[in-house]
Amino acid sequence: MKTFHSVRWALSLCLATILAACSGGGSGAAATAEGGGSTVAPQWLTGVVAIGKPLAGARVTLRDAVGVERSGGTDADGHFSLDRQGLQPPMLLEAVSNDIRVYAPVFAGDSHVNANQLTSAQLRQLLQQQCGSDACRSAVQTQPLGIPLSAGQVSLAVLTAASFDEDMRLLGLAAGVGSNSSTLRTDLAFRADGTGWDAVLDAHPYTTLAVNTQGISSAGQLLQAPLTTLNLADAPALFQPDVSFATYCKGALSSKVYRAGDVDVYGQASSEALLRETAMLAAAYRAKELARFGLEAASQPRMQVCVDSSKQAGTSGNGLAWAGHYVYVSGVGSDGPAEWRRTLQHEIIHAVVNAATGNTSALYAGGPRMVETWFNEGLALHFAGQDGWLLDSDNWFADTQGHPLHPMDVSTQGMVNGRLGSDMGYYPMYRMIMRQLQHANGGPVNFEQKVRKVLQAVSGKPLAEQPDTFRHAVASELFGGVAYAVYRQQLAGTLRGFVADTTLPLAYRGGNLVSVFRLPAGSTPDCATLVHSSEEAQIVNGNILLPKATGSQLLFLLQSEEMVGGQQHLQYYPLQTVNVQGDILTPAVLDLSGQTTASLQCPA
Repeated sequence: MKTFHSVRWALSLCLATILAACSGGGSGAAATAEGGGSTVAPQWLTGVVAIGKPLAGARVTLRDAVGVERSGGTDADGHFSLDRQGLQPPMLLEAVSNDIRVYAPVFAGDSHVNANQLTSAQLRQLLQQQCGSDACRSAVQTQPLGIPLSAGQVSLAVLTAASFDEDMRLLGLAAGVGSNSSTLRTDLAFRADGTGWDAVLDAHPYTTLAVNTQGISSAGQLLQAPLTTLNLADAPALFQPDVSFATYCKGALSSKVYRAGDVDVYGQASSEALLRETAMLAAAYRAKELARFGLEAASQPRMQVCVDSSKQAGTSGNGLAWAGHYVYVSGVGSDGPAEWRRTLQHEIIHAVVNAATGNTSALYAGGPRMVETWFNEGLALHFAGQDGWLLDSDNWFADTQGHPLHPMDVSTQGMVNGRLGSDMGYYPMYRMIMRQLQHANGGPVNFEQKVRKVLQAVSGKPLAEQPDTFRHAVASELFGGVAYAVYRQQLAGTLRGFVADTTLPLAYRGGNLVSVFRLPAGSTPDCATLVHSSEEAQIVNGNILLPKATGSQLLFLLQSEEMVGGQQHLQYYPLQTVNVQGDILTPAVLDLSGQTTASLQCPA
């Protein structure tokens, strides 16, 4: 989930550079007993069938544990309602329209269940893990699910609502939901309207999702690998860097090792739930970053990740990456699980950048030795989506501001040897540089392609031996042919120009703001919209910076936030609409005087 405090930079104690170096939603479940059962079975089952768009006119069938069926159809919005009285759970919900077929499991306490390509993929994924033969796996992966279920090859009785929905949550995180949001399967607020969960369905079309023995993939990109466990004694020994600053996982490790795809996850003082989540997300993150940087997964060794919850983060997650396939992270810190997940992805990016540049020696204690710190940290921050990136760039080039070095001159050694806290302050600048370069190079797709070329150019060429190789590569690929020294000298002006070219400052008065988010037109201020469909508009020097995009922009203005018991308690002003025409904003100033705030509670 987006952390609503992300606009206020919290210094991450991420050591990877050394080593790379809602309420408002709701659930359609009745009061349940342990295992997902219910004390009172609901009579009706409602839901929405969608594949990004509503599946109108679909035939919906509810088949119970002994084969009894009830059928009906969907309306223009994909809604359906079936009488489930007398049916025995667990049940299979199937919706068919021409050659489209989607599924979801229905458990004892369910009164509302949605069916779509993600619930279908999750169900096939879990059922195939029951198979003992290739014939069974093939049937579950490709045939209508009623066939292997009726044949007794697999069973819904092995599943529970809690276990299915937890895996569904993790699939959503890998697919781009970004938060511990209400489960898609039973989300009463779900609508096939292009926002919220439906935006995630749009990003992973029905025809691109596949399930095979490697797991669930979208357009060939792994989203979720099957999970298994090993006894610690039977797993490969966890690699431990022999350096003083690598202090993670030095104590007694958990008795189980969690394996997902080509990732093994170890733990110290960490819950099974956290290790399970780490394994499933790390496998997806690793696959994503390998593809981003042009590496074949089959050519890479197994990755080891260790979660050390004895090292809780003070304000944000922290960790380190070693060589191309060793990652260590703390437990979830005070800023919540969303930022911890970004830290995990951040470290995995460092490891994959190491692999892409040939910095894979487990004995090497420096790094990043092929690319400079600003580039290495910038990539990890940028692609992990961490923290703010707009700021007064002039303040980052003068000794009086506590940043004695030019951002592009910060070295790995400087961050290790005594200036760690100060140099971490450069992180927002690193990401700002990445944003500017992405903009200058035609957007995300072209930017990623050019970054890949830089990494290929420097592979196997250490900075200590060939320092000009990296600088020539970034100048050629990312600086538009401008010499490295010239880009460095002009950086402050370049960044000021970038901000001026792409944003407009909106003043406000009469109230306090900690964050601002842009919402889709017609949205309501609820958790699902904030999680899935919002975009942060940062506050700089007392102004809200809005993108130069002609038309109206709907703003969610956050007055305050507090983390309480895993929930973010938000106080916000009424939604504000601002019209943009060229360089003109209407209104030019937001007056918040006298406006009454409302409250909202969202999962962290």
